[in-house]
Amino acid sequence: MEYSKELLNLGELVYELLSEALGVDSDYLKDMDCAKSQFIVGQYYPPCPQPDLAIGINKHTDSSFITILLQDNIGGLQVLYDSQYWVDVSPIPGALVINIGDLLQKKREEKNRAEEAMESIDSSSQAKAFDETQIGVKGLVDSGIKEIPEMFRATQATLASFKSPPPPKHLTIPTIDLKGGSVVEKIRGAAERWGLFQVVNHGIPVEVLDRMIQGMRSFHEQEPEAKKRFYSRDHTRDVIYYSNFDLYNSESASWRDTLGCYTAPEPPLLEDLPSVCGEVILEYSKEIMNLGELLFERLSEALGLDSHHLKDMGCAKSQYVAGQYYPPCPQPDLTIGLNKHTDISFITILLQDNIGGLQVLYDGQYWVDVTPVPGALVINIGDFLQLISNDKFKSAEHRVIANGSSEPRTSVVSVFSTFMRASSRVYGPIKNLVSKENPAKYRDFTLTEFSTIFGSKKIDTPKLHHFRI
Repeated sequence: MEYSKELLNLGELVYELLSEALGVDSDYLKDMDCAKSQFIVGQYYPPCPQPDLAIGINKHTDSSFITILLQDNIGGLQVLYDSQYWVDVSPIPGALVINIGDLLQKKREEKNRAEEAMESIDSSSQAKAFDETQIGVKGLVDSGIKEIPEMFRATQATLASFKSPPPPKHLTIPTIDLKGGSVVEKIRGAAERWGLFQVVNHGIPVEVLDRMIQGMRSFHEQEPEAKKRFYSRDHTRDVIYYSNFDLYNSESASWRDTLGCYTAPEPPLLEDLPSVCGEVILEYSKEIMNLGELLFERLSEALGLDSHHLKDMGCAKSQYVAGQYYPPCPQPDLTIGLNKHTDISFITILLQDNIGGLQVLYDGQYWVDVTPVPGALVINIGDFLQLISNDKFKSAEHRVIANGSSEPRTSVVSVFSTFMRASSRVYGPIKNLVSKENPAKYRDFTLTEFSTIFGSKKIDTPKLHHFRI
């Protein structure tokens, strides 16, 4: 016990020096918990009658960050130098041997790959190099960068929008109690004026919400190798991990990573999902489907329609779930977490943690914070619902500012849409909402037509005008 305590103290000092040798902050490796665990082994090598025919321990590398070795004066330890020379590690009285393990070498290689990917001055070249590392923004942060790469620097227009006038104090996001009074009227008002509102008493246990946030966070905080098998740019796959949907189309990248999966109408198999969050994804998506059906009933009534109208149109049939991870950013004033956009969905249900950062554009001029409410979910009207309601409801333009806190921001987006998968179903303004006095403002469309436009543009490109008559 006494020796192990002394070694922990020494280990912390060694990690500080190794961090500085890597060119990062002295606490970098300790903050990654490299010094947290320790396993002690006492090796005993008895005298051997035929030492030329046996070996004390075969050649190997250690599955550790570092190993600290205390040896007696007998000797026998050798290290391979330059892959060709076995060199004796002769005992020095009072000395300890420090051995770099596989895990620390891996961290160094990841840092080198991240640095190499970001060396290019050209943003498009940086984007390709960054994409090929498959480490995401989280990997950049783990590499110890102190400045964001050029490709993440927001445009002047985006930076200028951060300095726009603050909203009047009376402007606050509507919060609706789904078990309270006048629910339909409140939803109608919020959908018409804001396109976004929060709901409480929605029926999903807080414990499920907490586990979903933790599950998504656990996925993104795994070692890169555990995530890479899901990495892809094919957004029709059942399960996909990526960084920046519009990486190759946008003028600047955003500071976030995403795990996405299609959960309805055909949920993925548990074995096809990441083990750290698969069970809770399936459980949470079922809860969200039930809530979505309830919301579509109330939205139908808010439009003056039969309560089953939107459900009968298939609005609640498909769901895509995305776990967004926004790592702490060293220069949050120079980039953005998620560029302003509207959603290609009927509605989107958002679960966010307590960090904050989501903002919605009100009346085309004020960016209003969507402050997290414990246990609440954010409901966002999407482009499809604005179109089929013939502009009765508005699709909310929203964004996420870069995370300047010391903790990551995690959110879960549940999109009621086929997202990037093909769908030949035709939609258009609901006939009951169109009249001679209020003619159709949009032509008919398919979800595939909409998603094709979305996939070929940067995320902040308006899409509804393509269908306006």
